[in-house]
Amino acid sequence: MSLAETTPLLPGNSNNEDEDSPTKLSSSERFWFEHRDWLEQQGYALRDRYQPGWQPSWLNNDGKHWFKCEDAVTHVHGNLMDATRTSDGHFVMLKRLVLHESQAEVEIIQRFSSQPHLSNPSNHSLPVLETLQVPGTTDVVLLVMPLLLYHRFPEIWTCGEALEFVQQLFEGLKYMHSQSVVHGDIKSDNVVMDGYGLFNRPPHPVKFTRPRDFHGTLTRSTRTEHPVRYYFIDFGLSRQFPVGADPPMVLPWGGGDNSLPEFKTPDVLCDPYKTDVYRIANIVRMELIEGHEELSYFKPKQGLEFLKPLIEDMVHDNPAKRPTMSQAVERLTNIRKRLWWWQLRSRLRDTSENPFESLAYDLWHWLWTFKRILFRTPAIPTPHEAPWWL
Repeated sequence: MSLAETTPLLPGNSNNEDEDSPTKLSSSERFWFEHRDWLEQQGYALRDRYQPGWQPSWLNNDGKHWFKCEDAVTHVHGNLMDATRTSDGHFVMLKRLVLHESQAEVEIIQRFSSQPHLSNPSNHSLPVLETLQVPGTTDVVLLVMPLLLYHRFPEIWTCGEALEFVQQLFEGLKYMHSQSVVHGDIKSDNVVMDGYGLFNRPPHPVKFTRPRDFHGTLTRSTRTEHPVRYYFIDFGLSRQFPVGADPPMVLPWGGGDNSLPEFKTPDVLCDPYKTDVYRIANIVRMELIEGHEELSYFKPKQGLEFLKPLIEDMVHDNPAKRPTMSQAVERLTNIRKRLWWWQLRSRLRDTSENPFESLAYDLWHWLWTFKRILFRTPAIPTPHEAPWWL
């Protein structure tokens, strides 16, 4: 059966229509449409957009624009697709890889997805549940992973929530480095959370501020009430070094965070582990402390001043003066021990708040906090339930 025969015959599906139009499937989407039957045989169902006979819902609904319709939503990256595992209804993410281009990525993520790493609580690498060989190919595979949520929505509300976020990321990277693996692409987009408990219904896998079916309202809770676990994703730029060997000296590489000082001297060898240290600390610095001048959604915050000395050391221009992740975790643990309960329960303040906004937020926050204290809810929300895939 040819591609033309398998592509849905959609209204407006003409050759001169814009490739980006949601009215028809893009070239990258057609791969998923062509393999939908095989995926269902493997136990994974795609959304309505990729089913035979799909007709855009907005064309039959007068006055409704396509951006308000769930079936118009596509993934930015064509090698990714969300699906539902039909055996239990859990949501998963499918990632298409060509083995001869991504062999290292597959080996690293499969290593962390196997025992004893998988059940180790210090391992914060998102596991692969299954690897599927795409039929008719010799080196194209699909990695099946739990579909988790972008970690910044809803925002971290209290200092205790922020401290738990930092603790998990630092411990996860420390564990990764203990296995002689350098991530190489640590950035905000590559940190996700198992945060479905924060919402009254499942969020959409792409438009995460909307319900999955785009019907009704998505209401959210806090991490204090529903603790979450954070994970690293995207090992496409990761490297595995000999276990137990001294840190290698290599040319700087990686993507995402271009503020890395090592990029100023691209011909000078550097310690790759220390580049990871910079990048993980820079997430904390941008999201929870200083904000970012060019990225308006990273706003300066008040409340985590006690973390500044550690973070400043971790983003030092001289890599040799940055701590290792083991040292960073030890310092963070000592910081936690010195904090009072009221510091942990305090809210993170946006520095752009005016006095009236601050007063209103403070009143609401301490009423909410009183209830948390009354019900003995811990100030640092550490998750204790095992994830659904274990």
